[in-house]
Amino acid sequence: MAKFSLEFAGFDEVLKKLTKLEADIKPIAEEALTKTHEIITKKAEAAIQKPNLPASGKYSTGQTERSIKQDAQIKWSGTEGSVSIGFNIKKGG
Repeated sequence: MAKFSLEFAGFDEVLKKLTKLEADIKPIAEEALTKTHEIITKKAEAAIQKPNLPASGKYSTGQTERSIKQDAQIKWSGTEGSVSIGFNIKKGG
């Protein structure tokens, strides 16, 4: 399982400026993380379709497909938001 987060230099300064403008950056960041999760999940699902697997998926059990993180749960730590993406190795990914 991988994590994706948005980070850039000067984030705290941008956050202060947006706060002065009464802008809430959190929903914007969450939307970006959710869209990123959606795009990567679709690409992962397409990549593991049977025609793309060895022996055209003849020996596939579907366990890897079931291990794909489907829910975009965004976690915040201070000003850093992250979302888990990809396969859950513990679940056969």
